[in-house]
Amino acid sequence: MGGKATMDSELLAYLEGQFASLREEIKIQTGSVRSELMEHTDQGLASLRSELMEHTDQGLASFRSELKDFVREQADELRRHMGVIAEELRSEIKVIADGHLDLSRRIDELKQETRREFRELRTVLGLPVGDYLRD
Repeated sequence: MGGKATMDSELLAYLEGQFASLREEIKIQTGSVRSELMEHTDQGLASLRSELMEHTDQGLASFRSELKDFVREQADELRRHMGVIAEELRSEIKVIADGHLDLSRRIDELKQETRREFRELRTVLGLPVGDYLRD
């Protein structure tokens, strides 16, 4: 039996050595796989980041262009609208100015007519006509 115990202990030592070696190899391989995975992940993320930035830049450029076009269209429409309003105001101001000139003319005519009638009345009544009634 002594030989068997020695053989069992030698076999056990041998197997423990093999398992230790296998554990070490697994650790090395796991580290290697982890490193490769991290490298590939970093490359994939960098590529994805680059593509995302490119698409974002293109999208922003397109948005800027569309926004500029929209603002130009709105500005043109606003200019046209303001031109119409300005023309309407000019017409209305001209009507008011013409009315004002007509009223001024009528007031002047009324003043002259009133002075003339007042002069005639004073003459009929035999009252002196003063300088204040001159035109």
